Amino acid sequence: ARPGGLTENQAKRRNIRNYLEGAGLYQAVTYALTTPAKSAHFSFSGEEVYPISVAHPMSEERSTLRMSLLPQLLEVLQYNRNRSMEDLAIYEMGSVFINCQEVLTDLPEEYVFVSGAVTGVFNEHLWQGERKTVDFFVLKGILEGLMNELNLSERITYEAGEIENMHPGRTAIVKLDGISVGFVGQLHPALQKELDLKDTYVFELNATRLLEKETDQM
Repeated sequence: ARPGGLTENQAKRRNIRNYLEGAGLYQAVTYALTTPAKSAHFSFSGEEVYPISVAHPMSEERSTLRMSLLPQLLEVLQYNRNRSMEDLAIYEMGSVFINCQEVLTDLPEEYVFVSGAVTGVFNEHLWQGERKTVDFFVLKGILEGLMNELNLSERITYEAGEIENMHPGRTAIVKLDGISVGFVGQLHPALQKELDLKDTYVFELNATRLLEKETDQM
């Protein structure tokens, strides 16, 4: 039996959280509902995606099921930046709902994503006390450590690519066995300006896809 009666998948998800918190990111918890405009931002599926509206929403801000965790994580950064907190490193693990049907006739695909957003000066190694301005290589290093933790390093590649709302020269697609499972990079400068954020680096991974692959350890 695993500690606390966890299933293997639950144990691996806990290990992801433990790793990210050990790396210096703080967990955020955000709403599964967002605006229609934000719902399809940051899609990396390679397919056309369509918003899924809920019946009788409380407001337009919470009217549509999310297809990415990043819009709400960026709202968390904005909230704290408006209160003069310059150095922020957060992550979330939660459900997203991907819909590739223009007319919804089947249930959308539900996945667990793990995503992060970092801006300002980052405590890169808490135990060594190293602080540096966040850049692409800081975030890529965090992901490389996570893939090592999941025993997937040899099957992961990083390829230059373009994602909506991401910097065209500072974004990499993360692939597992040659199949896209996420991305890492800097927000597009236009979006940073719109959100009044300084240079901000993010990642988003399909944890469901990562954890369904055979790994040798939790």
